[in-house]
Amino acid sequence: MKKFRYKQSVTVPYNRQGAIWFAMKRYYSMTEQKKKRVDELLRAAAGDNWKALLDYLTGDEENKAVLKKHNIASFTTMSRAIKKFMEAFPDDLL
Repeated sequence: MKKFRYKQSVTVPYNRQGAIWFAMKRYYSMTEQKKKRVDELLRAAAGDNWKALLDYLTGDEENKAVLKKHNIASFTTMSRAIKKFMEAFPDDLL
């Protein structure tokens, strides 16, 4: 299982990053309304790579496996999307 790791490049405090991380681990048990809101955030943060970001945040696959599966050449692309997503994540979805 992939562990939560604090991302220093994200301007979100440690505790909030952890709360977002674990909220996303519960994505598949969220209500349809919450899933729709999360999907909108994913699309806004990652654009065409939103499914890769979803797989990264909800799955247990390592970074390289997710990148390969979605044909993304650099983890920098994913890092930027993670940063945008976490900074935009609203409190009511936690």
